Amino acid sequence: MDDEIRKVAQDHQAYLEAWLESLEQAMTFAPAVKQALEVKKWEVDALIEAPSTIDELPISQLATLYSEDFLNLKRSLPEIPQYNPQLVATALTNTVAGGTVTYNFVRFAGDLPEAQTKAWSAKYSTMYHEMQTAHGRSLVVRNLLHNVHANLAAEFDEIEIDFSFIFGQSNQSVAIKMRNVLEHYKGQLLEKAIKRPAEQKIDWTMMVERLCLAPNGSIPYHQMITQETTWRHLHSRLTEAAKNQHWKGGAATDITTLHAEFIDHLYTVLSLIKLS
Repeated sequence: MDDEIRKVAQDHQAYLEAWLESLEQAMTFAPAVKQALEVKKWEVDALIEAPSTIDELPISQLATLYSEDFLNLKRSLPEIPQYNPQLVATALTNTVAGGTVTYNFVRFAGDLPEAQTKAWSAKYSTMYHEMQTAHGRSLVVRNLLHNVHANLAAEFDEIEIDFSFIFGQSNQSVAIKMRNVLEHYKGQLLEKAIKRPAEQKIDWTMMVERLCLAPNGSIPYHQMITQETTWRHLHSRLTEAAKNQHWKGGAATDITTLHAEFIDHLYTVLSLIKLS
């Protein structure tokens, strides 16, 4: 594998680890910061309500004390940046979407003949499925679908119940239900994006332009545009699986693989869509 690919992935991992480490460090200081704030509030209140008679007291040194203390505080405790929740959410969604691409690479590698490659693919594919479960991704997707339309959540519930009984097998019924949700959720989003009654039909790009939370030109916005290709590819393979065509145990129509991609696709799109 290309060392540059590994390096970029490792840098991405290190960045997220460093951010969390900084957060954990900041959280250890939080109680002391709150106490310092209480002291400062007391000082401010006392000084605001101070009677004019205290001007006779020798308190001029307080100004120097406060200035030096404040300068030292700013140097030792840098201000935490003001995060834009929407931008952070879209960026993290984009990172998760990148995991889907890697998952496809790992899973399809399992179709190669070498035993070592098959073992590597099986190991990391299983780890990805377990991670999706641990993250509660299905529940998040279910709630996002409900925000689009209650019927979509009900359809999704049927898929999850059926899938829990056929994990790792080809199943035409589940494939059909997943394909139906793909069609129905897309139809709902296109309908929500229509602005005028006379505007009977719009395409995916126009829907993204009107509903995407990320600004046009941003990486998450581009990710949303490319999800149409993901939708088409996934829809085609679900159709193939539903007809049980060319089933040879490969990743293309494996229901476990399709389900993982289905969950990630819905999570990516619906997390970046403005639903209200």
